[in-house]
Amino acid sequence: MKDSLKVYNQMAKEMGKTTQEVAAAANDWLRAGYNAEESAKLIKNSMQFCEDIDKFCNEYFDNVFVPQDIYIQDFLVCPKQKIAELYL
Repeated sequence: MKDSLKVYNQMAKEMGKTTQEVAAAANDWLRAGYNAEESAKLIKNSMQFCEDIDKFCNEYFDNVFVPQDIYIQDFLVCPKQKIAELYL
């Protein structure tokens, strides 16, 4: 356990995340049946993906006309539902 926390702490430093975030992600991947090596790769990839999506969404919505009552958080939570509420 102590060794795992050291690994998670090092990963967190490399990715600019907290140890708690990395440990929580590791817990999720391990519970899903992946081994420690697979989990480490999945943690890095999924956290990078989230950063990329966040960056894309922020850039996209900054450059698109968006009615005042729509917020980026609404689309990140459930985009189809929000679109349906506003436009259908």
